[in-house]
Amino acid sequence: MLVEILGDRVVRLPPIDEARALDALAQLTVSSLLDGVRGGPPVDRREAALAIVALSHLAMELGDALEALDINPLRCGPKGCVALDALVVPRSSAGT
Repeated sequence: MLVEILGDRVVRLPPIDEARALDALAQLTVSSLLDGVRGGPPVDRREAALAIVALSHLAMELGDALEALDINPLRCGPKGCVALDALVVPRSSAGT
């Protein structure tokens, strides 16, 4: 939702490890917002990175059966992350 408004996204192809996920988070234009705003607590970047890594593992496991995989939004806070919405599009097989 907010990503569409801001147009701020980073794309990485799996497999993604924790270091690459942390780098992707740092590449976001709004990355500084993850450090807390107006005295608010910072996002647990490691937990956000681990959520990205887990999504990467799922994508790798589904492999050719997968057309698209997306989590938007991923709500992150100081105590972890939760996917509020996810899109999983299976690849349609030929002839069906």
